[in-house]
Amino acid sequence: MNKEKRAAVEQIIKSFLLSNQVVISEVPSEQLLNMVCDEIVGFGIIEP
Repeated sequence: MNKEKRAAVEQIIKSFLLSNQVVISEVPSEQLLNMVCDEIVGFGIIEP
């Protein structure tokens, strides 16, 4: 997946988190965002 598509996925996830006022304390939000984007674009699996 190219950078533009990944950026679009990233923006959708950020918008969802902000609009639903999701608070994530254990994992830094950027790390979580990268994990989710990697899973969606096929770069790896999400591990706990």
